[in-house]
Amino acid sequence: MHTDDKRQLEVFLDTNNKCNLRCLTCVFSDPRVERIPMRTMSHDLFSAVCEQVLPHAEYATLSCLTEPLMTRDFTSYLLEAGRAEVPRLEFVTNGLLLREEHLGACIEARLWRMTISVDGADATTYERIRQGASFELLQQKIALTTGHFSRSHHQPHIRIIMTLIQENFLSAADAVRRFIEWGATEIELRETVTFPEIGLEDRQLHNRQSELVGVLRQAEAIAEEAGIPIEIISENAPDVGLDLGNIPPCHALEKRVAIAPGGDVMPCMLWGRKPLGNLERNTFEEIWNGRPRQAFRDEFRRDQPVMWCPSCTACKEDPRDEDAYYRLLAQGSPAKLPLP
Repeated sequence: MHTDDKRQLEVFLDTNNKCNLRCLTCVFSDPRVERIPMRTMSHDLFSAVCEQVLPHAEYATLSCLTEPLMTRDFTSYLLEAGRAEVPRLEFVTNGLLLREEHLGACIEARLWRMTISVDGADATTYERIRQGASFELLQQKIALTTGHFSRSHHQPHIRIIMTLIQENFLSAADAVRRFIEWGATEIELRETVTFPEIGLEDRQLHNRQSELVGVLRQAEAIAEEAGIPIEIISENAPDVGLDLGNIPPCHALEKRVAIAPGGDVMPCMLWGRKPLGNLERNTFEEIWNGRPRQAFRDEFRRDQPVMWCPSCTACKEDPRDEDAYYRLLAQGSPAKLPLP
């Protein structure tokens, strides 16, 4: 593919490197992350993304690993992205910082979908996992969002996602019921990805397979009865939801780019190898048609790693490297930070 091919790219970007929560399921609970200074994608860099990259995008998300509403004046970023007329434009958020101005920008930008990440269906579970969050505030923000969208001439989809760990998976069916009551138009249940330094290994569900299968089948039936699309991604309940035994080869080097707040361009947001280039120093056309991407693309075509991020090692120089996410957040930070 050349950059003159229209609307084939999947674009993942973060406009900052921060989050307002310290969730048990996320690398932001890694104690090292708190020491990383705030970094925000400049307006000039974001404009370069909108001018050079988004015209080729069929899908784009304005957040991937971080909380987009931590970006000051996020509304201006969203509106500028909307002018690129990407068919499927979305962002992922924990929802707690949503304001009317954000929701108005969603309508004006003709946002395709807002994804709200929620890890509990009751206050006790939610606030235990989502440290620093308020369940009452979450419900207020979701009601604000659904109310605003329902009155608007354009109504973005609202997807609610829940990451499953030992503390919450038995409530998955109740969660689906609640998400439907809240006005979700799509639901996703997924098992967690392990990150170092935060103790997730003991929270995974390897020893709860029979219970997991039962509760996921119940959740699936509730959503289907309500007519709400649900996607289930589970390694430990392989007969429910996404067929993990039939995953296609990764297409990251063919039609996907990830862009960090400092401008580094990569095939994906968990990329632990050298970036393909940087939009502060190179044009997107130079990066896309450059030697680094061509070399990685040829390697992926040869080795055909599957498109399953939790077990991927093709994105790492060292298969044992589990710190790519941390290094990405710390990109451009002072050398005194505890970089691995």
